[in-house]
Amino acid sequence: MTVPTIPTQQRAAVRQGEGESATTAIKNIDVEKPGPGQILVKINWTGVCGSDKSLLHDDWKGFGVSMLPQSHGIAGHEGAGVVVAVGEGMQKRWKIGDRAGIKWIASTCGECEFCLNGNDEVHCEKQINSGFSAPGTFQEYCLVDGRYTSKIPDGVTDEEAGPIMCGGVTAYTACKRSAVKPGQWLVLPGAGGGLGHLAIQYARAMGMRVIAIDGGDEKRDLCQKLGAEAYIDFLKFKAPADLKDEIMKITKHGAHGVIVTAANKTVYEWGPMYLRPGGTMVVVGLPKDPAILAGAPPLVIALRRLNIVGNITGSLKDVEEALDFTARGIVHPILSKGKLEDLDSWVEKLKTVQGRLIGHFQDRPLNDHASGWSSLWDSNESGLWDRGRPSPALVDLIEEEENAIFQPTKSNGERKKALVPGCGRGYDVVMLALHGFDAYGLEISATGVAAARKYAATELRKPQKYNFGAGWTGPVKPGSVTFVEGDFFKNWERQVSTDGEVKFDLLYDYTFLCALHPQMRPQWVARMCQLVRPDGVLVCLEFPMYKDLTQPGPPWGLNGVHWDILARGGDGLKNIGKETEVDQVDELPGRFRRLLYRKPSRSYEAGRGQDMLSVYAPK
Repeated sequence: MTVPTIPTQQRAAVRQGEGESATTAIKNIDVEKPGPGQILVKINWTGVCGSDKSLLHDDWKGFGVSMLPQSHGIAGHEGAGVVVAVGEGMQKRWKIGDRAGIKWIASTCGECEFCLNGNDEVHCEKQINSGFSAPGTFQEYCLVDGRYTSKIPDGVTDEEAGPIMCGGVTAYTACKRSAVKPGQWLVLPGAGGGLGHLAIQYARAMGMRVIAIDGGDEKRDLCQKLGAEAYIDFLKFKAPADLKDEIMKITKHGAHGVIVTAANKTVYEWGPMYLRPGGTMVVVGLPKDPAILAGAPPLVIALRRLNIVGNITGSLKDVEEALDFTARGIVHPILSKGKLEDLDSWVEKLKTVQGRLIGHFQDRPLNDHASGWSSLWDSNESGLWDRGRPSPALVDLIEEEENAIFQPTKSNGERKKALVPGCGRGYDVVMLALHGFDAYGLEISATGVAAARKYAATELRKPQKYNFGAGWTGPVKPGSVTFVEGDFFKNWERQVSTDGEVKFDLLYDYTFLCALHPQMRPQWVARMCQLVRPDGVLVCLEFPMYKDLTQPGPPWGLNGVHWDILARGGDGLKNIGKETEVDQVDELPGRFRRLLYRKPSRSYEAGRGQDMLSVYAPK
């Protein structure tokens, strides 16, 4: 084989700054020559792992884990490429042109108890880790220990091999650690995610029966396509206990194993409850909060003889086995591809929902926010805000309040009109129609409107239980449903009224105000005044109440904002204080008066138990 030409310098994505604000910059650095026991690999593809994001942004600093100086600020540990230079002592194992995979564990001592026992070198105390204690794979050439670098077999592309170096082998070894046998049940919360979609495939290949848990129809379709026998949409359940009941219906006594891939407190608290006696929960997802999460009360663990085990990547042999599933055409990572200079945008996609939304809008001009939301619809990212069901708080208000203003018909029998701006997939619009209102949904995106119409077509024929609450005394003849594509602040009414004017008896706002930049709050009030009938009401599910007003959005914090802009006549930006008794008088200069303010007995989990329900009438 022709000896490849190796440049003296290469491009690398080098960390700049620290904490959440850290970024990477493309810099030219030297290409090192391999010493004894080393090989030089030209990186063709590298995966981006959640752990890369955590290291770049110091998420684990509370555990004393941060990128060490030896990494030179270069993260990455899912690399695949070709050997271009071989150091002394490696000629028998490696040849130029061989394909090589670089893992989280870049090197071990080979001499300690863990290295010598044959299957546990992941605990070698002298191990070196890619992107942590050694330069990682976010560079064009990577110098690695030839003894511990994995050979990529024929039948596995570099694109697929990269993610298998960490995500794939972690999912595979988690399946092994679960001790679930062929024909037994394995529950996978977050099954449609990066680790989850791989775990489905490995589990099915190993003969396990998979119950996938995730949110939404798209994740359902994906999980079922990959081989999940059952799918549970957590968005359609009111509480984690309901998920447990559903698992028991499927399995009778509970699952034999649960693999927690998400760094989610609720899943860790409930994971053991999904198990049958003697079952095993595998801990994989790594929250940045050092709080103790993974477990049930000792009494439950003891009486049911539950097993809770940890899992981190895998051994050299495990990687070989994980790659073999792909070589045989059984397991395939689902990939999105980009360039090295786009690394920051890919890291952004790994953030939490709120972090990803903030990143999407942080550099976008205010007059371009509408197209920003539309682009999220078009890129299939509506899951960032999609709750998967109508508001339980609104359902209860409509069904339980005896005030005539919440009734769907007027005294003359005419149906009332209800509007939901920023209606998403139309859950609340359909629910209001099922309760007798002529319901309208406004959405900025044509893609969103199409999704809402598709949902309504199915839901109106066969409504799901989540559309109704304990106070429902129906049935009633459903009202009409109309979805409109348009900008809330422009004259979209011409699409539904010949004279371009339409007033609504009920307007409902949940995530619309919190999605608007704070500077738009006065315009939001003015527009609501234009759209509400003199005898109509504005219903607000105030969210997020837990978020500090100074923090970036969306969603922007709204604690006290509704009262300030609607009743006090403030701008929602300055001097937002707590209400006082003086504030309760009707002489306040705001354009609305508040009729009701309470904590709903039911609301979305996203509100963290702090959502408030308010009802305002125009003065």
